[in-house]
Amino acid sequence: MLANLRPFRADGFRHGALLWLARDDDLYAPGLVRFGIEAGQLLVVSGLRRQEDMLWAMEEALRCRAVRGVVAEMGGAGRVGRAGRVGEAGGVAGAGGIGLTRVTAIFGAEALAGYVIAIRIILFAILPAWGLSNAAATMVGQGLGAGDPARAERAAWIACKMNLAFLGAVSIVFIAFAPAIVGIFGGTSGASAVAVTGLRIVSIGFVFYAYGMVLTAAFNGAGAVWTPTILNFFCFWMWEIPLAWGLALPGGLETTGVYIAMTVSFSTLAVVSAVLFRRGRWKLATV
Repeated sequence: MLANLRPFRADGFRHGALLWLARDDDLYAPGLVRFGIEAGQLLVVSGLRRQEDMLWAMEEALRCRAVRGVVAEMGGAGRVGRAGRVGEAGGVAGAGGIGLTRVTAIFGAEALAGYVIAIRIILFAILPAWGLSNAAATMVGQGLGAGDPARAERAAWIACKMNLAFLGAVSIVFIAFAPAIVGIFGGTSGASAVAVTGLRIVSIGFVFYAYGMVLTAAFNGAGAVWTPTILNFFCFWMWEIPLAWGLALPGGLETTGVYIAMTVSFSTLAVVSAVLFRRGRWKLATV
């Protein structure tokens, strides 16, 4: 297991922490220095003797961008693939963002700077929504684990409504006060104009994002992890990136086209997720 940490040695875990899930309290942290892991970068959770508890902790950690890697002292690897696929779903969506950045960069430094400002503001604002989505995933898993799929479904829809209330309020603030919010970050007038436009356009879709975020997380909680992975691939790679390119370049909308593509793709994810969730095949999963 320690040999698998060697690829991270050069990186030194500069971009996040290493979470170590241990069965006992016998981990000798100073011994990990040779693998480029300092004590301040290591988070240890001990006493996880049940494989189910360890798997749950792995899945939750893989959803957190502050965690660079997870090491779990598991007795078997039969269900580890599930946790890996939870990370894949988030990675697919993140890769779609790289494509949008490339399209935006075509229009110059000011366009790219404005895009980055808008996206960072949005990501910061929706952090509570991500937390609520992860909580919904846990409730869905607990409901299915208790043999009560109706409770699991009810928890997911309640979380959707709560997320809708939160993101709906955020969208109103962003649309009404976008210039003031963007102005906090300074920058040129050109970059600020791009950021204001992006903030307002993307905020229009928050009503859809509220449901999409919760329902894709609910699939993960039910163990149907391939569903959000496939949805993310088609919505963010096969749909969002080509649409952004088409609207921005042939369509002549430039950065506005990129923002419209973001709103449309996330809304598509929400609608398709809701349809699949209502079908209920995820209720057949064994948790």
